[in-house]
Amino acid sequence: MFSTQEAGRGQDEFQILERFGPVAVRLQVTLTDQRRLVLTPTAFRVFGVPLPKFMFPRGLTYEHQTDGRFNFHVDIIAPIIGRLVKYEGHLTQTKTPPKGGA
Repeated sequence: MFSTQEAGRGQDEFQILERFGPVAVRLQVTLTDQRRLVLTPTAFRVFGVPLPKFMFPRGLTYEHQTDGRFNFHVDIIAPIIGRLVKYEGHLTQTKTPPKGGA
């Protein structure tokens, strides 16, 4: 799965816009007492058509830092269909090979 994220603009300022395939999601970011950044969907569009709120996928998605490492947890469940995706892990910095090969 490949997605892009960008900062919201205008009425979406202070939110994140994530796109993957034909789906665009507006996400509200909240910092919890456990120092997690929880991402809560506030709008969904599929092929540009807005989904009604009762059809929004639900679940728990958050990011946090532990021991200087960026960690993430994603669990998304759609009404009627069920679980769409669930994964968790962390990012590790690697050296990027120079352009044109290793």
